[in-house]
Amino acid sequence: MTKNLSYIKILSRCPSSRGALSGHNGVNGSGIHLTRFMNNASLSLLQQEQNKSKARSPLRNSIHNYSTSSFSQGNNLYHELASSMSMETQHLIRSSLVSLINELADHTLPPISLDYLAAFNGVENIDSNKALDRMLLESSNEALQNLLILICRRIKEFRKLPFIVVLNPNISSIYKMYLESLAKLLTFIDEQKEIDNISFGGLRPLDFYSTFKITDMETNKLFCQNLSEIIDLHSNNLPILSEGFKDISEFKFYESEELFLNTHLRERILLRMICRHHILLSQQVQESSGSIESIGLIEKNLNVINLVKAVSDFVGDLSSMKYDEKVPVILDTTVTNSLKEVLKHDEFPLSKISEREVMIFPYISTHLEYILQELLKNSTRAHLENKVKDPIRISLVLCKNTGSPSILEIRIRDEGKGIPNKILSNLFKFSFTTVQDAVADKSEQDENYSVFNNGANADDGANLIAGMGYGLPLSKIYAEMFGGDLKLQTYEGIGTDVYITLKGPNFH
Repeated sequence: MTKNLSYIKILSRCPSSRGALSGHNGVNGSGIHLTRFMNNASLSLLQQEQNKSKARSPLRNSIHNYSTSSFSQGNNLYHELASSMSMETQHLIRSSLVSLINELADHTLPPISLDYLAAFNGVENIDSNKALDRMLLESSNEALQNLLILICRRIKEFRKLPFIVVLNPNISSIYKMYLESLAKLLTFIDEQKEIDNISFGGLRPLDFYSTFKITDMETNKLFCQNLSEIIDLHSNNLPILSEGFKDISEFKFYESEELFLNTHLRERILLRMICRHHILLSQQVQESSGSIESIGLIEKNLNVINLVKAVSDFVGDLSSMKYDEKVPVILDTTVTNSLKEVLKHDEFPLSKISEREVMIFPYISTHLEYILQELLKNSTRAHLENKVKDPIRISLVLCKNTGSPSILEIRIRDEGKGIPNKILSNLFKFSFTTVQDAVADKSEQDENYSVFNNGANADDGANLIAGMGYGLPLSKIYAEMFGGDLKLQTYEGIGTDVYITLKGPNFH
């Protein structure tokens, strides 16, 4: 059978991909936005019905050219060609993709725990390359299905937003990124199957895509390339999302903004994490010639002391740029066993730390780096703006449990005069920030934003939003991602303590 134009190109070529799947009042079913969706469906179907050769025909060229045409040109072309299709065929194209998204979105996502991510621990002891390949291919198929579910969840949630909210160009652009991500994955599947993409080989769309399996390493390599493109697609877009909800917040169009953002950002982190983990896992398994130091994103020998030192140095450099001053940091470390008996305790200025100081805690370093950086930036700013000369104190307590995961507890204590009681309830709300409140001059606000808008690469964009109110709630999301916690205690006029608890993977 001739290789057909991918069914999902309907999405990727849609000029108004937000409207393509709109189900909002006044713009559903036969509304203008769904009509634009049908334009591309019409062209796709006609290409499949009229062009049976592999050569690129004038009609296929017209399909390609249409993808960049204006709405008016597309609408005229649709009305010209629509009569060539039966209503049944039009309905099939229109409904099958929406049905696929809804059904995938309703699937249960398996828990993505550190233990799940660490499943390849000890693979260096497996002698058979075929056994390793089978494990990696199983992992790739799990990643593919999990990503399809996550992406469709986000698309479905965007479709639930009030239509006027998604008319905002910033929010609409984020929605389109998820449609494009879905297009990449379904097109990847289409390209591996020599089958009619409109009839799905007699299967329901859900069965057609959910039964696909990656069966060889070359296909896994292509899959990793698609994952890299999806990561790039969702890089540095948090400021866009923040700006979009900032635009609409004053009009009170959407009262569930906090719930939407909390779920959206959790699943965004999860989506990018699954992509990056599988890419790294594939590289590590194929390139390993001995002991594997990392399992995907998990660093088996992460030295927390070195990480704290690196983050403290970085925040110190930022404060030097902004305030021409650094805040000293005192670190104390404690190691205990499962009976809470102290095995080791040390305290020293972080600036004089020895490279021999080691505290190993297997974890995803970029997650912990982001949390530490955001909290240290807050404490540093509080000290400098309140002219506090005392050091910030960081305490690390590692509980080594025999036969069960280690627990890392972190306390960051500052004496930056605390947080006013009147704003405590807003601290973990997205878009709430005290940066602008601290400075009245707009030019100084911009400088504050630019200086402190740098840092850890935890989520390739999460570091760009200091001063926009996402730092603390995102830190809490990262801490809670694998069963940890982040809590805050503050005493107005005195200072603030932040407590972080993280649970490591079970390597036992």
